[in-house]
Amino acid sequence: MNMRLRSYGLAGAAVVSVGVALGAGIAMVVLTGAAPVAESASVVPAASPGPKQHQALPSGVQGTGAPLGVAGRLAPGKTVADLNAQGLRAKALGDLVLIDPVTSSGSMTSASQLTSQRALTSSGEILPQSSRADLHSCDYHLADRLAAQRYITAAQRALVAQGLASHTNVTDAASMDPISDDPVVAGRLLVTIKFPGHAVANAPSGAPQLVTMATGVVLLDGSSAEALGATTAG
Repeated sequence: MNMRLRSYGLAGAAVVSVGVALGAGIAMVVLTGAAPVAESASVVPAASPGPKQHQALPSGVQGTGAPLGVAGRLAPGKTVADLNAQGLRAKALGDLVLIDPVTSSGSMTSASQLTSQRALTSSGEILPQSSRADLHSCDYHLADRLAAQRYITAAQRALVAQGLASHTNVTDAASMDPISDDPVVAGRLLVTIKFPGHAVANAPSGAPQLVTMATGVVLLDGSSAEALGATTAG
């Protein structure tokens, strides 16, 4: 299956399109049937029995592809609510704040556009690949990178422990687990796990069963793999 990367998400040439970006919106997973869906719905076919089918992430230099979002540090006395009041879509993530690349009005934002944001002391883009060569892979689950597995496992456990996801969902074959550098504090990592959420209610009659895609983001210490914060995005 031929896959290509586009801004703020991944898109396949035909029926496959799964958004990885924090602000990519709700993606859909086709579980049964092959009926066409609206162009705005991102869909992947149901997993068939047998070995997992891994989709390729670009390898090479750090951050190949579009940013997944923005991470920043709040200025003294400022809160996440201050950012959201300005039209941003922000959530707390440990000692950081996670900012969706899509604002509440639907426009795009980036770290460079936030340099004058007084509610932040610093910010940086969350790139889809770490600078660490041992975390580079052409496998969405980084299954061929032993060093990555401890971080992915720690992130999965953190999401489950905080009630943000079930173990079944975060370990689903359709999940994607890119690992990024913390753009604000050196030596820390961000694991973004995109996983099947819940069935879409009131789907059109005759349409294939659709499931939303949820996104969990976990901040980890790069040495110990200790979870420093976890949240959902989008």
